[in-house]
Amino acid sequence: MRAHGLSRRDILKASAALPFALFAAPARAAAPPAEAVTPALIAAAKKEGALVWYTSADLQMAEMIGKSFEQKFGVSARVERAGAERIFTRVAQEYASGIHTADAVSTGDAAQFLAWKRQDLLAPYVPEDAAKNIPAEHRDPDGFYATSRSSLCVIAYNTELVKKAEAPKSFADLLDPRWKGRIVKAHPSYSGTIMTSTYQMVRELGWPYLEKLSKQNVMQVQSATDTPKKIVLGERPVMADGNEYNVLLLKEAGKPIEVVYASEGSPFIVQPADIDETPLTGESPRECAERLAREKALAVWRSRPQDSVLGADTIVVVDETILGKPVDAGDAARMLRLLSGRVHRVITGVCLVRAGATGQLPSASEAVPGAARSRETPYEILRTGNRELRTASETTLVTMSDMSDDEIRDYVATGEPMDKAGAYAIQGIASRWIPRIEGDYSNVVGLPLALLYRMLREQGEP
Repeated sequence: MRAHGLSRRDILKASAALPFALFAAPARAAAPPAEAVTPALIAAAKKEGALVWYTSADLQMAEMIGKSFEQKFGVSARVERAGAERIFTRVAQEYASGIHTADAVSTGDAAQFLAWKRQDLLAPYVPEDAAKNIPAEHRDPDGFYATSRSSLCVIAYNTELVKKAEAPKSFADLLDPRWKGRIVKAHPSYSGTIMTSTYQMVRELGWPYLEKLSKQNVMQVQSATDTPKKIVLGERPVMADGNEYNVLLLKEAGKPIEVVYASEGSPFIVQPADIDETPLTGESPRECAERLAREKALAVWRSRPQDSVLGADTIVVVDETILGKPVDAGDAARMLRLLSGRVHRVITGVCLVRAGATGQLPSASEAVPGAARSRETPYEILRTGNRELRTASETTLVTMSDMSDDEIRDYVATGEPMDKAGAYAIQGIASRWIPRIEGDYSNVVGLPLALLYRMLREQGEP
């Protein structure tokens, strides 16, 4: 973390064998050159003491990596395992309290690293072996983090309790009445893998699918590593989601488990778009939210031109001042004091880029001169070739009750305000201070579902 010690960053370089981002150094304009692990770095690390690694990887695998690290370098590695979303909250809480425990971190939620980078919590460092073995597109261009592993989120079943011919072949099969009370599922509020897969499931199958699945009396556990274990123990015969590699490891160990790659496809990864979110001079709040949504959509679309891409950005506005995400605990407290006892606006910009076989789109920074808006068509439309770009926004008025200094301090300490526009989450603890809203609740959460549904329908998406 950002505890600027005498040689913390240099000492941490000796930990290059672990898959993580390093914590604690000021930002740089470009990635530093790749560096080898030298005897001097190993000696410095030994003098410093144990390296603390927060990870969401399976505990058994994480401990194996930690022991391998210790054997190779002779430096103690303290492995602390938790779900990705718990790690994110813990880091925020520790940083807000001035506690700097974690030296390195790895999770299954790629978006977290964008937040940590923006908050200046990560140290730029490129290990020599990472530069050689990890493709550039899987490394942060500024050298703050890299993709160390990837996995599918899969269905699986107990081979002693379910015959192969009767096993579910798709996510749709899980809705069959015969599986009621027989399914186990992990939770997105704990696991980064499940957070990512839930996003993909909603994108591909729609939210109603999860509502139907919830009626199957599903056994809910925390981690994507827990569901395969419940299967081999026979506590449930089928799992709706979980880490593929844990399933395969258990199968190789002779356990009664088999993986299913759903006919609809298996959730893989959400690609984040790292763009500069600074408002432009003279830009209105609505224009800012829509531009950022457009830039995010285009940034991802350019690497996935075969897909339809959704970009969204939420801002909070009070006294015409735009409040984005807080950079630290002090900034979060400042935002909450501004909002306390007042009515503010929440604006979410949404941009849909429709895929096609030919045509070009403007650069992410280029303005989109869409048609004039009306009640019938409340968004701008740009068509180039057979590509279509639709940009819109939704505004909701939110009333916040008075918050005392103690309430603000305690709320910030929970970690919930971090990485939230305006430093609060209406769907979380902050709901106790929000007696009234005017407009779309889902817009305040971060995505105006009614507007998005209309845009998808009119764009011809199923």
